[in-house]
Amino acid sequence: LKTEIDFVHSFTFLLKIRFGEKLKVNIRPDKKTMGYYVAPLTLQLLIENAVKHNIISAETPLVIDIYNEEDDFLVVSNNLQLRDKLLPSTGVGQNNIKSRYKLFTSTEVVFEATNDKYTVRIPFIKNM
Repeated sequence: LKTEIDFVHSFTFLLKIRFGEKLKVNIRPDKKTMGYYVAPLTLQLLIENAVKHNIISAETPLVIDIYNEEDDFLVVSNNLQLRDKLLPSTGVGQNNIKSRYKLFTSTEVVFEATNDKYTVRIPFIKNM
């Protein structure tokens, strides 16, 4: 997880050059979870999808939160403000993440959308 979080810091640095204060990424998993694993590049893919599908403006910044739920899940959540004209979506990103996790654990990745929030719960992989 620590390696993936470090990568996300670099990736979001580049996104902040493009979007400035219109994009906020809050990364706050507990230190004790930093020794757990997540499938490589899962976090980057989820951030890319949030940027791709949501309005990002000064009036309505996109806020992405990354945190843990106990020792079980890493959560990636963003405010849901879908673009009027959606870019084509094939669902490949979600299916890719689900397929990767089937290789590591029987616990499923959970994707959930409400009226105002999109949340993904990624199971921690504790043994490699």
